[in-house]
Order: sequence, then C-alpha cells, then structure tokens
Amino acid sequence: MSPVEQRVYDFWREGANIPVLHPEENRKPEKAGGQTSDTRRDRLEALHRIYGKKPGTYDDSNVRFFEAEYQPLLNLLTAVVKLIRAERSVTGGSAISPEKFAEYQAVKRLRGMYTALESDIFRDHRLLTQQNTVLNKDLDKVMNELGGDFEKNGLTAPSPNGHSKHGIGNSHPSSPSRF
Repeated sequence: MSPVEQRVYDFWREGANIPVLHPEENRKPEKAGGQTSDTRRDRLEALHRIYGKKPGTYDDSNVRFFEAEYQPLLNLLTAVVKLIRAERSVTGGSAISPEKFAEYQAVKRLRGMYTALESDIFRDHRLLTQQNTVLNKDLDKVMNELGGDFEKNGLTAPSPNGHSKHGIGNSHPSSPSRF
C-alpha cells in the first residue's frame, strides 16, 4: 500500500465515518470498456468489506457509483483490494488479519530495501575495482618513467601484493615491525 492508502485504511479501521451506500439507490450504469472481471470482483469484495455487508448485498453498479461519487475514498477501496489480493497470494485464498497483512507489507518493504542496498554495494565494488585498475596503471607508468632512479633514491618497488618490500603490512625478517 502507498502511504496515503495506508493512512486512509488505518482511519477506516479505527472507525472513521464513511458515507452510507444504499444497494438499491446508489447505482451507476455500466460504461463501455470497463474493468476486467478480476478487478470488478476484487472491488466488489472490497466494497462488501468496507461496509461490513455479506456478499451479494452490492453489485457492480454500486462499485461504479462508489468510484464516481466517493472519489476521496478511492484510496480506501484500493487499499482493501490490495489486502484481498495479498491474502489470496500469501495464504492461497484464506483470510488473514490486518496485523498479519501489515507484517507481510513490512517484510516486503524490507526485502526491497535489502535489494536496493545490495545493488548499491555491488555498484560501489565495481567502481572501486575500476578505480584500483586505473591507479595500478598509473603506478606502473610512474615506475617505468623513474626506472633505475626509483631504486637509486632508496625507494623500493611495490611487491605484487601491493606493499613495498619494507613498508607497512610487510613482515620482512630484517625490519622490525612498527606496529
């Protein structure tokens, strides 16, 4: 659910007043090119849940009326439809409590955050690897330009593992450790 849908859903669950929907009076005829049967079915079920009515009280014309006349409540209808679809998806069609649905949503959000973080880590690793390659090429270039002068000045060339022969991180037996 979006934050707006969640907020409207929470208000409704806490007992917010919603306009009355009369099954016989509040109807709107079907228009051409309507919704799929699954969408109509889910919205009809959501309408029954919102108003606490048993199935069969409302029909598609009541859903169309609700959508046209109660537009500020469309987020509530959408939220309840998402709840219904999540119930079917998670439990194979059996009902779940709003608390379990909230838990499901939280886990889904966490999984999304983890995936995004993992993607960022892989991107950063790739960039660092590219930068390391460029730096190694630059170092090789400098070492080749200095040639013999490099060792004449008392400097030692880095070993293949990236440390100088007598520098930090190297355990040469003739040089005492500085750390």
